[in-house]
Amino acid sequence: AIEAFDFVKSAMTTDDGRLLHSWRCGRPRHMAVLDDYGAMCRGALALYEATGAPSYLECARRWVEHVELHYRDRNGGYFYAADDADTLIARVKIAEDSPLPSGNGMMLQVLAQLYYLTGESVYRERAEAIAKDFAGTIRERVLGFSSLLNGIEMLREALQIVVIGATDAADTAALKRVIYGVSRPGRVLSVIAPGAALPRAHPAFGKTLLGDRATAYVCRGMVCSLPIVEPDALAAALRET
Repeated sequence: AIEAFDFVKSAMTTDDGRLLHSWRCGRPRHMAVLDDYGAMCRGALALYEATGAPSYLECARRWVEHVELHYRDRNGGYFYAADDADTLIARVKIAEDSPLPSGNGMMLQVLAQLYYLTGESVYRERAEAIAKDFAGTIRERVLGFSSLLNGIEMLREALQIVVIGATDAADTAALKRVIYGVSRPGRVLSVIAPGAALPRAHPAFGKTLLGDRATAYVCRGMVCSLPIVEPDALAAALRET
């Protein structure tokens, strides 16, 4: 996953950091569409979650700004094609899923996740603008908008899980394995080193290690669990939350 991500980041971007859509015969071609940005932002955030490397979070943030600059509809949501795409006849906005999630659905999820990870309200405002723009369409025919609805649910009240511990420590890895082993759509995982600070708006802001062991907190809304250090106890907390 890291190799594929690095290839796109290095070989399929313009000099100013914008994504390109395709690669053939050793050459990248065409400006990326919204779906490309949504998928790559999701990949960046997944790698940030898995590795803790801030560079992946920064990639997602930079790409989101390119989307805001070149794909935004001032009435809400994002267009499929960039404002400077070649041979552009008409710009459309798509929120209904195909066999793959829609670009607007993915972007809503990305923005919601960035809001919870950074505490920056601008991401929440942009996500809410997407939801508002397509609210009427969803009411008319709810089927086909799963990615958008999942993003709205995440934005309203994500399950936030925090693991405090050294990235390469065995006890940190044990807690992460439990989290990855439980399917909780819409959850947001933050893995931070001891002494690192969460955003002030985060419900686990100021939480610390229990003793010298990697420690997890499971938060819903502004309420967090007691500190958890045992993998079995974390699994039970995730089942009950």
